Amino acid sequence: MSFSTTTVASSATVLAVDTRSIPKVVFLPTVSTNAGRVLVFKDYYGTASNSTITLSTTGTDLIDDFNWTARLTSSFATMSLLSDGVRSWRPLGLYTGALTPPGPFLPTQITGLQLWLDATDVNGNGTSVANGASISTWTDKSGNGRNGTANTSITYATSGLGTGYPALTFTGSQWVNGSVSISGTTMTVFNVFSMNSSSPFAARVLALARTETNDFDNVAYVGILRQSSTNIGPYRNGTYTQATTPYATRLMNTTYFDGTNQYTATNGGTSSSSASSGSFAVTAYRVANNTNSGDTAAGALNGFVGEVLVYNSSLITAQRQQVEGYLAWKWGLQGDLPANHPYKNAPP
Repeated sequence: MSFSTTTVASSATVLAVDTRSIPKVVFLPTVSTNAGRVLVFKDYYGTASNSTITLSTTGTDLIDDFNWTARLTSSFATMSLLSDGVRSWRPLGLYTGALTPPGPFLPTQITGLQLWLDATDVNGNGTSVANGASISTWTDKSGNGRNGTANTSITYATSGLGTGYPALTFTGSQWVNGSVSISGTTMTVFNVFSMNSSSPFAARVLALARTETNDFDNVAYVGILRQSSTNIGPYRNGTYTQATTPYATRLMNTTYFDGTNQYTATNGGTSSSSASSGSFAVTAYRVANNTNSGDTAAGALNGFVGEVLVYNSSLITAQRQQVEGYLAWKWGLQGDLPANHPYKNAPP
């Protein structure tokens, strides 16, 4: 099959395409030099059985942050795209009888998601939960069936992380237990949470450990590590890495292990790092406490947890930022993203 190619001129706003003969590939202008530009492609001349146009990009630019193409496969089809000025053309609208653009980004679109706990969908089926309801199970949305079970009743707060931002409420005596299976040397973890000043020195947002009763060997912790100030970050095999955080504030933490070092950052900011290597042998997780049954008082969280995501690999920068953008816009934290974050001005 042969193709004809067209490069969109810098002055074009509406492009008429005739697709009656051979498939057309239309290359979009460079995103970074077209911030805020809207392009409308109209297939005036095709028929329902013979009308194909492929929209493509050059260099590192993408369409909606994916390497995908869109095809207009019906007569009088139109597609509108907007440049975010950073890296992507984003579909605004599509009229076609055959293909719709991909929907909003979801964490499951990145390979390796092992655990996804989401307080906006605590039952995992889109049903609402009443304020003050007692939660016994937190459903895993990763598709792996790793649901968490509460050790005792946990209160659901529809504005636990601020007005309109729900969370599970932890007061030092409740936590969520579950099983997970992660081996190898890499991992990436995201959390949305807030911590009260009454949390003890070593309170955990999330503990990942060898077993549900031992947290000292071959472990990865995403924990609140209260020392001279409030900090959050990973603890692994005796190594701490910390990012300073305020109390009673909705926050997003990113922690990852690349096989050599461990890194942590708050709200998509600059990462702190420490050397930390070795293989994981994780079989258990616990939200809002550590997994050492004899030391739960020291690890108990006083605060709120809104979302937990765990991947079994060290995501590349673009993937981490994609998840950060998703979480930031979902939890009202986009204003706290750094100015140069690719999703500062629009969600993924």
